[in-house]
Amino acid sequence: MPTIHAVDPHDDAAMRAWYDALHAGSTADRAAPLLSGYDSFTFTMRHPGQVRRRLPVAARVDDGEPDDGRPHQGQVVGAMLVELPLLHDTGTVQVEIAVPPPHRGRGVGAALWSHAVELARREGRTVAQTEVSVPRDRSPGDWPGARFAAARGFTTGHVEDHQVLDLPVPDERPAGTRAGNPAGSTRTVQWAGPCPEEHVGTYAALQTAMNADVPTGAMTRTAVEVSPERVRTSDARLAESYLTLVTLVLDDHAGPVGYTLLLVPHAEPGDAVQDDTLVLRAHRGRGLGATLKAANLRLLAAHSPGTRRVHTWVAQSNAPMQAVNAAFGFRDVETLHEMECTL
Repeated sequence: MPTIHAVDPHDDAAMRAWYDALHAGSTADRAAPLLSGYDSFTFTMRHPGQVRRRLPVAARVDDGEPDDGRPHQGQVVGAMLVELPLLHDTGTVQVEIAVPPPHRGRGVGAALWSHAVELARREGRTVAQTEVSVPRDRSPGDWPGARFAAARGFTTGHVEDHQVLDLPVPDERPAGTRAGNPAGSTRTVQWAGPCPEEHVGTYAALQTAMNADVPTGAMTRTAVEVSPERVRTSDARLAESYLTLVTLVLDDHAGPVGYTLLLVPHAEPGDAVQDDTLVLRAHRGRGLGATLKAANLRLLAAHSPGTRRVHTWVAQSNAPMQAVNAAFGFRDVETLHEMECTL
């Protein structure tokens, strides 16, 4: 049986072994996996913020005595990431378990899960949450991660499509998806990097609206109010790992009506993440969602011409955004199951 150890985030060798196992287990047999880079993980653990605490945990087995006589820790055969929210939903814990294929079926995942349950109960957490990405040609019933979660009482609370857009986008795409200025009384404002001071209040209000509007299904999740101070803190932390690209749409009469956000990893700029896209309800049906995405893709081409794919996740129930993404040429690659169980 493996032994389970907390990993010291300041121990570079231990962290790299942990990350390699996490990467191998998380990306196995997937067509378009996306995992944060090593530097991003280590920064968030070595410099914890106020929103969540992230804990790396490794499963090890003894693979023999080393030749140099140094203390021997064994081979990492499984990795777990535990996230403890600190400000909101403090009764929950997020758990990600990854076991590389050669080490599956030996009780590694079960040992990590037992450790997670003990840790969560010590922290007073009563609900565990996880995410499982299932390739489009597989079903949850024959996908290892989904079977493992279901066997431990997890049920799906929300489902999203993981979609990928290959770049560059062809010139013959539909007119509504071409970058340009919005019609009528609206205009776009854009930036790369931290939010300019004059837009911080607007950006905070739009992010608050996004948190209240985004579908979450049956998941235990609180819509968080975003303050200008939180925008600045988040921007500073994101800047360590990502280039952020933002486009706002402002209406001359109604003020800010929507925004979209792209994240480009410093370490692996070939894959960008299309994160938030919001158009306030009163202004939907005007093509502003396509306007936002088109303008931000133009910004992406200017600042990161080497990006070749954009990843996004959209609720299967979100028909308008599904239609916008289809018009741009996003293709479905996986189904993301957000799952939870009671501890």
